Amino acid sequence: MTTETLDQQKVEQFAEKMIGTLNGAGLALMTSIGHQTGLFDALAELPPATSTEIAQAAGLNERYVREWLGQMVTARVIDYDPAEGLYTLPAEHAAFLTRAATPDNIRGLQPLSRRDGRGECADLCGSTGRPHSAPRPRSH
Repeated sequence: MTTETLDQQKVEQFAEKMIGTLNGAGLALMTSIGHQTGLFDALAELPPATSTEIAQAAGLNERYVREWLGQMVTARVIDYDPAEGLYTLPAEHAAFLTRAATPDNIRGLQPLSRRDGRGECADLCGSTGRPHSAPRPRSH
């Protein structure tokens, strides 16, 4: 770096841009995981539910589903009622995120959704979920 004086406003603007980019990339990955594992579909079919109920409905490991839910709540994709400990996928969000939303769902916009056969989806299945050899929900 040179000895010239930094424009602090430009530094802060660039930092904000990069943080937004990284947050968006993380959300894209979490959205892809939710689509690949069928979590969005399971949530859309359930009444407000606990992380355990969601994991059971999707056939996934609750520990990893809970982590995924935390990300999606933070991004305001999924609603959470802390008093009841219940998660909900708003119908307006389900209309864009689930397979039932065809042809308008987000699947076609996600290059990260490509299956690579290497235990994708951050191993949400875990040791108590589906084995890697079991078929996972496929999108269209």
